[in-house]
Amino acid sequence: MSSRYRAFVRAAELQSLTKAADELHYTQSNISQAIQSLEKEYGFQLLIRNKGGVYLTENGKLLIDTMRSILNLEDKLSQTVSRINGALEGVLRIGSFSSVSCQWLPDLILYFEEHYPGIEIRLLNGEYHEIMSWLQDGKVDCGFITDSVAHENIRFIPLIRDEMLAVVSESLPLDACKKAFSYEIQRFGTDPFIYPYKSHSDDVRFIFEQNQIQPNVRFEVKGDEAIMAMVRKNLGVGLLPRLYLDMECSQVRLLPLAPRQYRIIGTAVSNRFHMLPLTRLFLDCLKVWLSEHYTETLF
Repeated sequence: MSSRYRAFVRAAELQSLTKAADELHYTQSNISQAIQSLEKEYGFQLLIRNKGGVYLTENGKLLIDTMRSILNLEDKLSQTVSRINGALEGVLRIGSFSSVSCQWLPDLILYFEEHYPGIEIRLLNGEYHEIMSWLQDGKVDCGFITDSVAHENIRFIPLIRDEMLAVVSESLPLDACKKAFSYEIQRFGTDPFIYPYKSHSDDVRFIFEQNQIQPNVRFEVKGDEAIMAMVRKNLGVGLLPRLYLDMECSQVRLLPLAPRQYRIIGTAVSNRFHMLPLTRLFLDCLKVWLSEHYTETLF
């Protein structure tokens, strides 16, 4: 029964029988038969099939969350049995946003795989709200988000404070920024500001709301690279997190805000599902790795 549930859930999530078959190591014929078998048993259609892929019917939407819960419990049982028998194996699905994916995860995954070589990690990269949706739907076991989007439906585990910095052009006169020592946060209300569309917009909005600032938005652009390009041409100022700026800060000045502002990076798990043993292992490993790379942590 659970193999049919898994076939249905992954086909619905990937919107493709072929991709689901490849991931689950089935033939496309086998995965089609598994889903058709469920549909025959239940007496109604679960998926709409067309040339563009497969999509949930209304009845399928009503059942998929329950099936995910059953599969989650089955995975937990299997992983617990493996731990008791001394064998650590399984699949861990992680949702992450780009700066964590670039700055942390390559080394962190290598570190984790050195300690637990039998565990396969699958990474989904997206924006905060996508990650939150994946957590709620059970598509990932844990995810990286910030405090700007954390809410009561998930368990948020703070990890580090990531400073938010003003990004200004090198051509901006030094005396305009107190000789480049800091950038008064209230200036975002008057200086032309380049607002991020998606990307770090939740972090930026959160800081402006906390400080009761209405930014003087000149441009709203998608992508941190676009913000940096406009700042370099002195078309406005930006507000970006240090973790991203550690990757790309050429031809700009980075100024701490006055007063200083931070976003809290943490991991999150859904309150709807049981935390799997592999997730606990990963979180424990993550904390050890962060302790070795950061002098100040929040756990």
